[in-house]
Amino acid sequence: MFAEEEEEDQEEEEPVPELNCLSCFVTLTKRRCSVCSVCALCSSECESAYSTRCNGRAACAFHMFHTQNGNNGMVMNTETAAMGVNITGMPAGSALTQALKMFVATLSLNPELPLHENSVVGLSFVPIGDQTFSIAMKRSLDVDWKPGTPSDALLGVMALRLSQLSTSQVTNGRALPNGTDLGSRVLLLGKPVRHPTTKNYVLQIDIVQITRSRLRSTDELRSVCATEDVTIHPFFCQALDVVQNQNFLGFDATPRLRPVSVDGVAPLLTTSALLTALPLETKSTPASA
Repeated sequence: MFAEEEEEDQEEEEPVPELNCLSCFVTLTKRRCSVCSVCALCSSECESAYSTRCNGRAACAFHMFHTQNGNNGMVMNTETAAMGVNITGMPAGSALTQALKMFVATLSLNPELPLHENSVVGLSFVPIGDQTFSIAMKRSLDVDWKPGTPSDALLGVMALRLSQLSTSQVTNGRALPNGTDLGSRVLLLGKPVRHPTTKNYVLQIDIVQITRSRLRSTDELRSVCATEDVTIHPFFCQALDVVQNQNFLGFDATPRLRPVSVDGVAPLLTTSALLTALPLETKSTPASA
């Protein structure tokens, strides 16, 4: 009995890791957000700026949803998210290119944690106003997945999490009625793969376009879309440099774009696998709010 209590105490005393502040990106901090206790924010000033400039409370809602549903945020690291600075004053195409640059730069922030062959990364790009876009980013280290786990399973989980995040980006803590039209959103799914032509490793990023979706549950961060409103195709390939070949094959994601042609590249997920992962409309779902 006493041994069990001692083990529990040791677990509780596990040190909080230092992470880059999600607002200023300069300071390594152990401080966590006052709302969800997950977002790494070095001061109350940075927390306030993160909330207003980055739609930061969308990440808080996502974190709290998974905490309340028994997911502690360490399984595959899929229950944690980081928000980028809202992109304003440009059309959707230009804003998406800016978001891609932000995404690649963020992946290079911690050289101690390079990408590896089973890494899966993702971004949710959601319009939240006139020429205003919210950016949410996720990186999975898949630490609890068994070797040989099919990449479809990893990518499917990421697609579902990005769908939940994109719902949170729109609702942003508001309790909207079920059936509310949430509009369109774009999800980017990425994974290191060998390029079919060059045979070198690249970070392949596919674009998932959801042209229309509707809210089914604010509490569950659940929105649904029709099968005909979902498409996926290769969007961008980023050149990678091998940086480690000991326990795993690691790759450096440099902070600048290093494009490789997407000619001949197949989507990371088939449309069928993607639709299996996403919440879809059913016949019982009303046609309008």
